[in-house]
Amino acid sequence: MKQTILLVVTLLLSSVLFAQKYQPGIVKAKNVTYEIKEDKKLGIWTYRNINNPDTTTKEIPKRNAMFTSKFSVSIQIARIVHDHLLPEELALLAQTFDSFSVCLRVDRDKYKLLQVVHFSFRNRYAFYQNLSPKHRRIAEETLELPDKYEGVWLNLPLERLHEIEKDIVDKVKLPEDLKETYLVDDFEIWLSTDNICNATEENQNREETEEKCLKRTVEEGKK
Repeated sequence: MKQTILLVVTLLLSSVLFAQKYQPGIVKAKNVTYEIKEDKKLGIWTYRNINNPDTTTKEIPKRNAMFTSKFSVSIQIARIVHDHLLPEELALLAQTFDSFSVCLRVDRDKYKLLQVVHFSFRNRYAFYQNLSPKHRRIAEETLELPDKYEGVWLNLPLERLHEIEKDIVDKVKLPEDLKETYLVDDFEIWLSTDNICNATEENQNREETEEKCLKRTVEEGKK
């Protein structure tokens, strides 16, 4: 009997580990250490490099929409992310619409990115698991709930995430019309799966992509 129980527990742990590599806390890789936090209410997991040059905590102010400049930054980041993903990971992105956001901080004097403050990833499985029994039953009546984490980002090796982070800081060029508020305070960029998966298309039409991105963001917000 004890052996049977042990086998079941082992299988359950194996399935959890297979579904998701990392858990909240301080997680060390070969060349980087991330602090992983979970917002159980929103189902959002944040990854913060604890060795960032500026560890000051800032609140992102409310701003008027300024999509054009931020969009040019998001296109650059999407290309960087695309180049670091495997074909099977890109295919999974296209299936799961596993978009994410990145919070950025600028070096005002040098007019360039200083650091990635943190990455924010959605975990739909954990979100539904953390619902109260009543709200989970309601969700089960209307939605097909995941039985494990099915996305890309929470399984991405930390060393590869670190390479993405370094390339963002080193390669992204800020648009000339970036307003002062984005130079002195942090700001977030939303990365749609469309932009990531289609990053290598030579004749990408920015207006069409912007429209698709906005529509996808609205659709995802309704989920």
